[in-house]
Amino acid sequence: MTDGAQNQSQNISHIENQVKELDDESKSLSKPNPQLRSFIPNKFIRDFVLFYGMHVLNFEELYSFEDRNYQILVYPVINNNYIQEFSKTGYVLKVLNIKDSNTPGFIESQHSILEHLRIICRKIGENKILITKLGQKKCSALG
Repeated sequence: MTDGAQNQSQNISHIENQVKELDDESKSLSKPNPQLRSFIPNKFIRDFVLFYGMHVLNFEELYSFEDRNYQILVYPVINNNYIQEFSKTGYVLKVLNIKDSNTPGFIESQHSILEHLRIICRKIGENKILITKLGQKKCSALG
């Protein structure tokens, strides 16, 4: 085998090994870490929704990777000046996982994405995004 062919064979072997390592690494990254998911008692969901002036009719947890997301149906009487119109399809409560909730830049980027999506959705119907943090007595409204 010539030196050029041997070098090419070694390069191909090296690249194949790198691809295998990346594949193995991505497999471990694509599995959710159950320790990152916050425990959310049912009472907390009801109390949190009440904080926004709504009463829970029904709620269910939606599938998510490491966060917790809930679809919440509420009674049509809402005591909140930020919510102008009742949504028959309900509302979504998103609770970030422990790792992401401790990364302010990550949270801000998610808020920016949600705000951007809200602006696009305005063509269909007016949407409001209410943002709050646990322990705060007020919320900020985008929109």
